[in-house]
Amino acid sequence: MLNAHVRRLRTSTIAIAILLFGSGSLVAQEGHEAEEPAAAHAEGEHQEHEFHVAHEKNEIAVFLGGTRRLKFEDDETGATAGLEYARQIRPRVAASLGFEFAAGEIERDWVAMLKLGIQPFEGWALPLILYIGTGIEVASVDEVLLEADEHGGVEEGEGHGGEATVASEEHGESGERETEVDALMRLGTGWIIHAGSFSIIPNVNFDLVGEDWAAVFGVTLGYRF
Repeated sequence: MLNAHVRRLRTSTIAIAILLFGSGSLVAQEGHEAEEPAAAHAEGEHQEHEFHVAHEKNEIAVFLGGTRRLKFEDDETGATAGLEYARQIRPRVAASLGFEFAAGEIERDWVAMLKLGIQPFEGWALPLILYIGTGIEVASVDEVLLEADEHGGVEEGEGHGGEATVASEEHGESGERETEVDALMRLGTGWIIHAGSFSIIPNVNFDLVGEDWAAVFGVTLGYRF
């Protein structure tokens, strides 16, 4: 009787152990199967991110803003539009070729420039970008011709006290428009706002042209591909 009870106890113990072992194996297998899609998804996202980083090295952009010529006597301001192509050459360094066209009563027609954009900081200041560039400025300037009066600039008449008066007159006439080409150096800064493959960069730049300065300010709208 006792032996039969012991045999039944052993049989129950073995059955329970088999159930526990089978359940544990099933749970472990299900957990492993659940982890595999998550790991595969994370790896896929990482590879996709690396794919975009590796391939989105080109950017084409348009610039809309204004140019203010900084002179000692009077300042001139003109609306400005530009077109730029940039290529990423390092993780936070891009080289670009751009053209800008200015309108209005300003001594600047267009600018062609090679420029570097550098993001020198990390963290919250990462969107800050610094510009340094060089190029040429082409401007059409009115030449004013000073001519003497057709009578030689001398008129005789009686003034006060019977003395002869001499009047010398000069007047300016608009002459031919002369095209001037000057070397240009640019220093500037901007703040990059990303929106998917698009970017919005408010920026301000200062151009040194000969002995004159010009401020160029506006927004650059870019598309990366």
